[in-house]
Amino acid sequence: MQTAPQPRVFISRDLEEDSVFKQQIAPKAKVIGLSLIEFKALPFGQLPACDWLFFYSKKGIHYCLSQLDDLEQLPPIGVIGQASADFLWSKYKIQAQFIGTGHPEATALAFSRLAKGKKVVFAQAQHSKQSVQQLLDQELTFCDVITYQNEVKVDFELPFIDILVFTSPLNVTAYFDQKTYHSTQKIISIGRVTAKALTDIGITSFTIAAAPNELELAKACLAFIP
Repeated sequence: MQTAPQPRVFISRDLEEDSVFKQQIAPKAKVIGLSLIEFKALPFGQLPACDWLFFYSKKGIHYCLSQLDDLEQLPPIGVIGQASADFLWSKYKIQAQFIGTGHPEATALAFSRLAKGKKVVFAQAQHSKQSVQQLLDQELTFCDVITYQNEVKVDFELPFIDILVFTSPLNVTAYFDQKTYHSTQKIISIGRVTAKALTDIGITSFTIAAAPNELELAKACLAFIP
């Protein structure tokens, strides 16, 4: 009796060899990890004077701090979630003073209470959705520092995918600019902002991971794999 072929799972990020997602999924499915976004540093000069520095992602941390000469005089740092906090510590040995939940609404609420009346610099991508800023208390003052450019790839090749895992709104755009959605495909979103990008293009059948990390994304995938 011929065995059924393994399903293909695509996740819109480049996976490290020790990726938790890969470790969880690879025994049961073919994993394709590929970011559909190209990144490029944008020089920004000096960091404006501020009371807090906030990051949305590991990319934001890298493209900001790698351009600064003195990391000893940084203001307190806030990050959107634990993955960014872990990267900040492992790469730069800097402890985040505020760690969000990974979800914009809860993160913005908690950060507004902590940074009330303060000036916050958001180091971010050129096409950032600014998901936390839009929800912040009006008593905060904030400014944007654009530290890197993120543009969709137009020359990628992928086979038919059974389970699609999207890790950002721009990856949704990149994929469906080139590919057509099939009703048999299962889709998993890393969070609500990415989910909105799916509904904006007419896709309403998807799963939102319980938390914005690779383990929860993998668990959501495994629910669709026999």
